[in-house]
Amino acid sequence: MFRFKARIARNSQLLRRFATQKLDILDVGCKFMNRSEIPCYPFKVIFMIDAKQACPCGSDADYEDCCGPCHQSPIKAETAEALMRARYSAYAMDNRDFILQTWHPDTRPLQLDLETSNVWKGLIIHKTVDGGPNDTEGTVEFTAMFVSNDTPAQLRERSQFLRGPAGWQYVDGELVREVPVKKEKIPRNAPCPCGSGKKYKRCCGQ
Repeated sequence: MFRFKARIARNSQLLRRFATQKLDILDVGCKFMNRSEIPCYPFKVIFMIDAKQACPCGSDADYEDCCGPCHQSPIKAETAEALMRARYSAYAMDNRDFILQTWHPDTRPLQLDLETSNVWKGLIIHKTVDGGPNDTEGTVEFTAMFVSNDTPAQLRERSQFLRGPAGWQYVDGELVREVPVKKEKIPRNAPCPCGSGKKYKRCCGQ
């Protein structure tokens, strides 16, 4: 039912820590629970998701029919928007290898430091310019919604993409707006600031 992928990574101590402390690691990508036989050498968990689960990018399609194929083979992203959605899902799933792999080598960082407290809650695509199957460059403007330290926030960016032999790749982005929806702590029974119509405790406050 769950698709799980793990790769050896020299600098990852994730599973070593889980193995030595015998923690429940279901949340990070494995169905083992309190298993002392998990290998104590550095594995890196990339992601776990139910293939029939709604895709994190918010497309209303199942993960296996949306960003899943791109995560397995980035060249399957036929448009700049498809790659942008797959990269958002990769951030939501902590799939750092995919994020770096689809970053253009001219601007790719040597390492990726993600804010682990962020919980990604939704994606809005505002507009695209070019970036179609027959284009070699494109622009996607989007807003990514997330919660950081119990504070809902939004990141709006205009991203540039190029297509080459490796397929579409992210080049860089211009920050349009980054707005915390509310700075003070939100009462759990208050309407969620994301506009879902649900109570905060049933939506972004989970």
